[in-house]
Amino acid sequence: MDERILKFLYDIQQCISKIEKYTKHQTQEDYLEDEKTQDAVERNFEIIGEAVNNIRKIDLSIADQIRESGKIVGFRNQLIHGYDMISDYITWDIIQTKLPILKADINKMLGE
Repeated sequence: MDERILKFLYDIQQCISKIEKYTKHQTQEDYLEDEKTQDAVERNFEIIGEAVNNIRKIDLSIADQIRESGKIVGFRNQLIHGYDMISDYITWDIIQTKLPILKADINKMLGE
């Protein structure tokens, strides 16, 4: 696998770990009231989206192994360009339902 892609995969893996750490002991209500955690989570989702986008530019067949890669990039774009329209409820739902799927895909690609 291309070394650049491996770097992006490791970056994604690291961001997932950070999001999990930041939200580990939080409820949805805790998250909605914690602006620092929201900012940290959103920043890591931006990095994840950018990394997935870069993988797509290098090798679309590898990016296709990441479920919903297009939606991941779209969420990144919304965070960057439509930040005023981001719903913290949706972000929380993504953390709870989509992040574990992404984690599984990345771990599989990295052979873990």
